[in-house]
Amino acid sequence: MQVRTAIGQLAPLTLLKGSITLRIVRPAIAVFLSSLVLLSVPLLLGINAPPSVHDEFAFLLQADTFARGRLANPPHRHWEFFETMHVLQQPTYAAKFPPGQGLAMAAGQKLGNPRYGVILSVALACGATAWLAAGCLPPRWAKAAGLLAATHPLVFSWGQSFWGGGMAMLGGALTIGAMLRLARRASWIDGAVLGLGIAILLNSRPFEGVLLLISAMVGLGWIARWRLGLVVRAPIVIPVLTILSATGAWMVLYNYRVTGHPLRLPDLEYTRQYMAAPRFWWMAANAQKTYRHPAMEAFHRGSEYQEYLRQTTIRGFLHAQWEKIAEIARDWLLRPPMASIVLLPALVLALMRFRRGLWLATTLGSVPVLEMLLTPWFRPHYLAVVVPCVFAAATIGFLVVHRARRRLGQILLLLLLIGQLSGVGWIIRGMIIHPNVAGEPRARLLEQLNRSEGRHLVFVRYEGPKQTIVEWVYNSADIDGQKVVLARDLGEKNAVLQNYYPDRAAWLLTVRGFAFEMVPLPGIGSTAQ
Repeated sequence: MQVRTAIGQLAPLTLLKGSITLRIVRPAIAVFLSSLVLLSVPLLLGINAPPSVHDEFAFLLQADTFARGRLANPPHRHWEFFETMHVLQQPTYAAKFPPGQGLAMAAGQKLGNPRYGVILSVALACGATAWLAAGCLPPRWAKAAGLLAATHPLVFSWGQSFWGGGMAMLGGALTIGAMLRLARRASWIDGAVLGLGIAILLNSRPFEGVLLLISAMVGLGWIARWRLGLVVRAPIVIPVLTILSATGAWMVLYNYRVTGHPLRLPDLEYTRQYMAAPRFWWMAANAQKTYRHPAMEAFHRGSEYQEYLRQTTIRGFLHAQWEKIAEIARDWLLRPPMASIVLLPALVLALMRFRRGLWLATTLGSVPVLEMLLTPWFRPHYLAVVVPCVFAAATIGFLVVHRARRRLGQILLLLLLIGQLSGVGWIIRGMIIHPNVAGEPRARLLEQLNRSEGRHLVFVRYEGPKQTIVEWVYNSADIDGQKVVLARDLGEKNAVLQNYYPDRAAWLLTVRGFAFEMVPLPGIGSTAQ
């Protein structure tokens, strides 16, 4: 009995035959190239925003580690001086994050700049969004879905920082795009793409990736009336299991190299060692955790723990959920010039027109809902896994308007693209006129020291208002080999590190907000220990 093409009811056209024909792939290639050019504009203008927040520095460490051919680094002999946010010092010196973003950045570093890897991952994600949409839309409308992603200001901003978003978005697009096609017929190629998409999700945003996978299987399974005999077929099972087996082996190896235990995730190991607040609600908090450095205590037991603590009451929890919803609306719909707000009625129209899409929307919509309910933490790029579906569904809404009111849908879509492009232009203008204030002082000092003669050891001390998201003490994967070493000021204990680096000029850097003052320290004069 032939499987009903029920997925076709999600869009004006049934699924297109074949997933690698030129007609299907061409929109993805066009969007990829367009996105690549757009994302590269700041670099072509000489804008290279320095990292500023903790996550960015940790990803840079991870990328540098991978680029050197290692999965983790041996702990430094005096690792207490180098403890910092989101970075393990024991049992290895490594970032806590899944390796997906770091691998993309490592590829960029091999090409000359880790930012190249970020730009490439976001451009691939936008192209994959067009490929996803090509599974249920005509090619030119699938291209429009990809361009909606490429020109959205938030997606563009993911390509201008090291914070992540592109790899998770790519994994989500490949996973859902393959599942759309497999709901119609079994295919070896689509099975391999599904396995690849899941592998990327597990190595970029594993929690949200699992939520997306489960919700998509439930939604598509109901719509397409999947039965076990139709799903468990060689063209689906063999490529998926092969790729996921290799992925599982890789993840076990990575965990072992970083944490010393094959099943212990680096993120959870970091939580155990440093975090006072739990990663998820079902985990226990540890407010009594002690810290060696005031800066780490200010972040983990200060702002981070307080953010968690505010949500432990019913009123605080509900208020936090409202703030998360407001953040989604602000970042996705209300960014200047607020053109993206048109996405919302387009989504509603698409769902009203195709009723079975309501079930799929409900299941996929459970991803952000569960994300907000199950963990205290939320940032816009956490939802990158579901973003391709949003742009594809919104494009369906514009196509509905187009078919009902002739060219009105095309006009609205064109106005939206122009509006989003103006938002991207606004971001680039801001990068020129108002550079990254938080990251500039550190980058400026490092550039000055790297151009000077000799090698340097800089002890960092904070005074005045505590900064919980801006940090100076981050180093490369080869601390001893770099020209400028940044360490925490431990007072009289600094002599130990000065003895370890007798050939370096020692400095005391005092940071007050975004201002800093650096004075030389007297040499120790003893041999290295």
